[in-house]
Amino acid sequence: MVCFTLLLAACGNSTTVQPAISQADTAQKPTTVKAEPTDTTADLEYSTRFVLIADTGTDYAALDRQMYRLGHNTGIKVDTLNRYYDKAKKDIVVAENDDDEMYRGEYFPRRDGDDYLSIEHTSLFDTAAKQANLCIVAGLFESRKSADSLLPFIKRNATRAFVIQARVYEGCMH
Repeated sequence: MVCFTLLLAACGNSTTVQPAISQADTAQKPTTVKAEPTDTTADLEYSTRFVLIADTGTDYAALDRQMYRLGHNTGIKVDTLNRYYDKAKKDIVVAENDDDEMYRGEYFPRRDGDDYLSIEHTSLFDTAAKQANLCIVAGLFESRKSADSLLPFIKRNATRAFVIQARVYEGCMH
């Protein structure tokens, strides 16, 4: 029955029936695929840093007190980067009177510095961390040796301190 239907279709129609192209037919045709150029611009905007984290937690007020105590005991200055914890937003935000109009009321991350303390989102440095996790950063270093050399000094006042390797975005934020 199938053969008869095919025969009727072929005979009853005056148009030429094109043979179906099989997978084997297309495999025989040479194809040229141009590889897309690799965009390394994004890679250039990140740097490997060794982050000295004094402590972590979700209670900003407790970490803030600990950060100032650590600063007092070690002589390392605290730099809030003109940010504070906004309880309504449940986030660290740039003050509303900041010169940077774009980030007023928003979080702007620390991206460098090995000479001050600040509180940051742990997720900046550890992709497994949740957004609510915060950390006291005691420095971002270009070498592990530099971070490790300061670690014992910090551990005297912050026993949970550790160093983590991270990719830190250093590209334009505006």
